[in-house]
Amino acid sequence: MKNINDRDLAELSGFWVYQDLNKNKKFEVNNKNFIQVDGFDDSKNKNMNGASDVKTFELLNDKNKPTGQQVVVFQGTDNKESINPYNPLKGKVADDWLQNIKLMNNHLKSTELINQNDRYFNDYKQKLKDANNLSSNQFFRKYGDDAGKYKNKTIINTGGNSQGAIGAKYESVKNPNLKATTTDPATLPEASWRNTRSGNHNNIINFHSTYDILSWVQDPMFKNNPGKRVNLNDGIPTLEALANNHLGYNRIFNKLHNTYKDIPVRKIKSVKDTVTKDGKK
Repeated sequence: MKNINDRDLAELSGFWVYQDLNKNKKFEVNNKNFIQVDGFDDSKNKNMNGASDVKTFELLNDKNKPTGQQVVVFQGTDNKESINPYNPLKGKVADDWLQNIKLMNNHLKSTELINQNDRYFNDYKQKLKDANNLSSNQFFRKYGDDAGKYKNKTIINTGGNSQGAIGAKYESVKNPNLKATTTDPATLPEASWRNTRSGNHNNIINFHSTYDILSWVQDPMFKNNPGKRVNLNDGIPTLEALANNHLGYNRIFNKLHNTYKDIPVRKIKSVKDTVTKDGKK
């Protein structure tokens, strides 16, 4: 039986969670098939309550049947969305940056984003519990959905890239048995996790890319974050590749089929293009 690993979580966090997926179609990650089974998007509230975006994915087996293995993945910064009427720079600066600034204050025990992520996670856990304990009619009256879709499911992992790592780390800090996998993560305010039970937080692993701009900015100021840090020697050392280095992927998404086409970050024009070929001049 196939299982979800860190490489899968990195791709789910760095690419798939950012896409407007066709929920009726599966998609492929590392020769495994997944499907989106749930989610939350605060844009319905004009991002006024935290601007959270979350998707829950389930692994399918070789016959494309649900395995019961689910992961909750929190989306990172959406630089294209600026719709909050209380955003003083609406239309110019993304709503997510209102939350990103707060995350850099280590004295904050929580923020609107952290709270909203946490509410989704707790509500979804309750939904899975109710699917097993309530009758089909009771479940439908409460959720307007089929209980069968949520029975015998287990959240085995959280994930997130950049700002999305906040939700993943926070939930796994509170739940030492829940694994978190993050890529190029934003810092979680220290006051929000300082007194948690698991002092070493071995259930959290944070992957940082060599040429990730967020890691460059955060490292001099915020080194004390929960979890194990793993530095990856990847990315392209050029200005044009900063965004792709941070996400880890440069693709064009096809919503109709839940597929994509890889786009070169930079094309080598000649054998003299040693910046791309060797990573240095």
